[in-house]
Amino acid sequence: MRVTFIRLSGDRRGAEEVFDQDRVTIGTAPDNDIRFESATDLPVAPHHAEVRVEGEEVLLAGRETGRSLYVNGQPVTEIILRDGDLVEVGEGGPKLRFHRALEDLATAKPLRTLVADAQALVRVARRGRVGTATAFVRYLALAVAREASPGVRLTFVLALLLMMLFLVGVPILLVAGQWQLRQARTVIAGLSAQLREERLSREGLQGRVEAARRRVEEQQQALATDLEALRGERDRLRADLAAAEGRLQRLEAAQSAGERIIARLAGGVALLQVLVGFEDEGGRRLRYALGPEGKVLLGPRGDPVVTVEGEGPPATRHFVGTGFLVRADGRLLTSRHVAEPWRGAEEIFAPFRAAGFRPVALLRRAYFPGILRPFPLTVVRLSEEADLAALKFEPGKLRLPVLELDRTARDAAPGRSVLVLGYPTGLEALLAKAPSDMVDQLMALELSDMVQVVEALAARRLIRPAATRGFLGDVLPHEITFDAQTTIGGSGGPVVAMTGRVVGISYAVLRRFGGSNFAVPVRLALPLLQGS
Repeated sequence: MRVTFIRLSGDRRGAEEVFDQDRVTIGTAPDNDIRFESATDLPVAPHHAEVRVEGEEVLLAGRETGRSLYVNGQPVTEIILRDGDLVEVGEGGPKLRFHRALEDLATAKPLRTLVADAQALVRVARRGRVGTATAFVRYLALAVAREASPGVRLTFVLALLLMMLFLVGVPILLVAGQWQLRQARTVIAGLSAQLREERLSREGLQGRVEAARRRVEEQQQALATDLEALRGERDRLRADLAAAEGRLQRLEAAQSAGERIIARLAGGVALLQVLVGFEDEGGRRLRYALGPEGKVLLGPRGDPVVTVEGEGPPATRHFVGTGFLVRADGRLLTSRHVAEPWRGAEEIFAPFRAAGFRPVALLRRAYFPGILRPFPLTVVRLSEEADLAALKFEPGKLRLPVLELDRTARDAAPGRSVLVLGYPTGLEALLAKAPSDMVDQLMALELSDMVQVVEALAARRLIRPAATRGFLGDVLPHEITFDAQTTIGGSGGPVVAMTGRVVGISYAVLRRFGGSNFAVPVRLALPLLQGS
């Protein structure tokens, strides 16, 4: 992952430093990656702070005790950086703007990010109004030239050219009109002087006056025509400027549409937890054997001993997946192999079946972002045609976001952008994104099973879906392919078009090729939602 820092103060204000490494050091010592001058940047220590790339997270941490560090104006000792954060090295020290970019995506900075960076630069500079405006335009033009997408860059250049044409062309045309007016007045003055000097006869004087009047009228008419043309040119330039502004707004809206969709729908995407036990033909449940002290007995190889006798805890397997709310009464859609894990992991359940035991779901629960308690789930319908299942829970008075379905299939077309929401890698990703102090707290609890781990994550509000963006590939009647990244744990998650409607339900990935993942078209799930 590449990380970028823009200097917002000092002699190198506006300089951008890009690093493609897992550790970036900050301080006044010569061996730092981002180095400040000890003579001018007094709040900065020799080895003040460091930035570490850990997976998909970028961590900022102080290195010297007693030295302050601020992010967005708040004092910190260690924090996960987000794109656009403002880092202040020491109280009153130099400021840096942080940006991040995934290595496997070739993206340009959004226009709103470039504008925010330019505003931050001139805000730190603290110049007068004219100097501030000039510096802002200069910084923004340089940022657009270096970091904007080709479409934004071209539109920005066209807007500047149109503005310069308007500012230069209008004064020229006005000056020309004034010059013609002065010429007409000169002609009239000359005629008047000639009349006084020559004392012409009334008839000749009237003729020459009439001729002069006609010439003046012609000149005035020509001037009026030129002024009308000038007004038309002014109106055309205004229309061109309005069109350029509209294109810029549409480009910015397209870039921020994904953020709005995630903020609006993420609360309706749930982490599904399924606990599977095993029973024999007589209905006796497979349990862990207990020793005299009530502890689980272990075999010669360290494996727990299982039996159908006794009162030991049931022998279980734990699975997680993704589901999303489609009706306010608590109706969820997910993949069938998430609701019934034994349909998608035969290599796990085959030994139990061979021993005469069948899998049964002992627990199905849904956890929603920001909700501390789980919701027990019941199976409503299972599809026999596709990897789909409809589940239900009782929401009570709770109001959660309901995801709209693309019932007409108009939003699903090859090449269109989509967002995929879910919980890829399950608990592993949730623990990886959690602050280190909370992970330490969870480890200190010594939780005995995964059910308790998920409950502890929910109690600390750490259950939040991940979102990836990509494009639709093939759109077939029975299957959709897309290249947005996902993996095990993301099954059952919604594939959302930029309209905000769900076009598919993720169900499979190609492990060795991230460019093709699979989803079931949402129209195949509509029969599961009929009835109560």
